[in-house]
Amino acid sequence: MNTRPQPEVNNIEEGVIRSTREFPPFHYNFKIQSFSLLSKNSVVKYDSAVFESGGYKWKLSLYPKGMQTKRKWSYIPLFDNNGGRYRRFHGLKTEWGFSQLISHATFYNSCNGYLVDDTCVFGAEIFVYKSTGKGESLCMVKDAAAVNFTWKIESFSQKDNLLKSEMFTAANHKWNLELYPKGHSIGKNKYASVYLRLADSKTTSTGGKVFAKFVFRAKYYINGNHLEHNFTQWFCKEGDNLDWLKVLELKELNNKTKGFLLNDALIVEAEVTVLGIAKTF
Repeated sequence: MNTRPQPEVNNIEEGVIRSTREFPPFHYNFKIQSFSLLSKNSVVKYDSAVFESGGYKWKLSLYPKGMQTKRKWSYIPLFDNNGGRYRRFHGLKTEWGFSQLISHATFYNSCNGYLVDDTCVFGAEIFVYKSTGKGESLCMVKDAAAVNFTWKIESFSQKDNLLKSEMFTAANHKWNLELYPKGHSIGKNKYASVYLRLADSKTTSTGGKVFAKFVFRAKYYINGNHLEHNFTQWFCKEGDNLDWLKVLELKELNNKTKGFLLNDALIVEAEVTVLGIAKTF
């Protein structure tokens, strides 16, 4: 009955996660015969031949008796070495590896099958993840300033189709308002529907986003008070909009005592505050 060697306990601080499997590493293997003679002949370190993986050249460095440090290790260390410059996981050296790859007790125990007839095989699999250079930066705007835009719609009662305001600028981005006098979608024939639309492709054409707060006001002519709604939303592409399908109830809007219309003119106001901008690179 075949038994598999039990992996030693993982050592996260050393960067070691141990497991067993049936097949050997496929990037590089080196076989050592008469392993015990390395120590007897005072071989402190063995460097493998150079091999290539992921477009880079590497070699494996084996310390049969452990590394010479202030602490006397009873483990076999194994390191990858890249191009003569060293890196140990923290980015300062190109040599990186495991100072406690496997303990001497586990390695030399013939029941585990690592060392058989004084022969062993070490190997490596190296996966190189190259940076794409792509990313994203998000800048939240401190002390963001609000921009007010006023739109006067004449002969409002005669309007049936979609109305579009002229464009205005807030935080270097172009915006405009769209209004359906007779409502749109779920607000059809019951409410006047309003949209704030991002009309600028400068940022969003490259995958950027704009986070904005929008305050919509419909002006009262009678007592100076105003109907007001406010919302926040991310605008991810040119043409993105923030919609209020049920903003102004038509029966209220057309009620002369409410004061929304004066000489059949409606005045609406948009207050836009850009709170954040995300850009890709």
